[in-house]
Amino acid sequence: MITASLISSLINAQNIPVTKGIGVPLDTLRALVETSPGSRLTWYGEYNKRRLRKDKDVITFFGTVFNNNKQLPELYGELRKLKGVRIHTAFEQNGLIRSDKITFNTKNVHTELFLESIDSLVYRKKLLLTTTVHAQSNILQRVQDYRWVKDAWAPVIQAPFYSDYYYLVAEVRAHNNITLTADRHPDYVLKTATPGDAAWIDSLYAGQFRHENSCCYTFNKVGSVLKKLVKNEKWDVLKDLLYSPNYFYAVNAMEALLYGQNQQKVTLNNNDNQKILALKNATWQIISQPFDVVYTYEGYGKLKLTDEKVISKYKVAMEW
Repeated sequence: MITASLISSLINAQNIPVTKGIGVPLDTLRALVETSPGSRLTWYGEYNKRRLRKDKDVITFFGTVFNNNKQLPELYGELRKLKGVRIHTAFEQNGLIRSDKITFNTKNVHTELFLESIDSLVYRKKLLLTTTVHAQSNILQRVQDYRWVKDAWAPVIQAPFYSDYYYLVAEVRAHNNITLTADRHPDYVLKTATPGDAAWIDSLYAGQFRHENSCCYTFNKVGSVLKKLVKNEKWDVLKDLLYSPNYFYAVNAMEALLYGQNQQKVTLNNNDNQKILALKNATWQIISQPFDVVYTYEGYGKLKLTDEKVISKYKVAMEW
């Protein structure tokens, strides 16, 4: 596996731009590995043609996923057409947001496909790919077969490939699908950004649509972004997030607003109070990881927290 520390030092030394949340462009990283001082890189030779047949079907499927605006049931219909490929599927529902993970294993690649959707409209597709065959390098432990991915995968999948050091990554987003669902759910606030807001607030709005940002709840601490929102009295933003399609975001906004109300900084109306009650009674999962152990709770009510405990947590946090 590529050592992240070594690649990071090479990237920093040459001032190579890194796309936040994705990584380094594939061609850039390949050139970096090939031209590093003292590097001797030997690429794998010819792939077994019989082994490539199943990969061809998988690559075609990914082309269908990335190059079309198909709804989730249609993509599962395409998935069922694949034969002789080991596939594992799983999904989680987090508020309005559904996150599907589809894992493929062939002789040549291991892939993980993440599909995020609302009402079956897929607004984010992310592919993580690792090759089982590696180039040989004298300075790295193992090097992904960038050349094969560029030649076989990139022409079919109309999305740029990046490397986050451990995976080859392709990702596309269709925010127009989020817009389409907004009219169906007037009791939610589905924003990806707000004109005139600071970049960190826009990032917060966009982040609520990313499944990996739905962890982890902390009983005794307040996250730095939540503290910043409270200290800057961004109560309008917190009210938006109270109606977030992401349950994890909504319960965190709820706690901040309960503190703000206690401090007479913000007023909660009847709709806000009804939403808070609904959040407390909902059963979508909340994940907490205080140390190395992950705990899963079936809804906020299972945390067994009172408003007084939440307010006390915020009072301590605001002193620092």
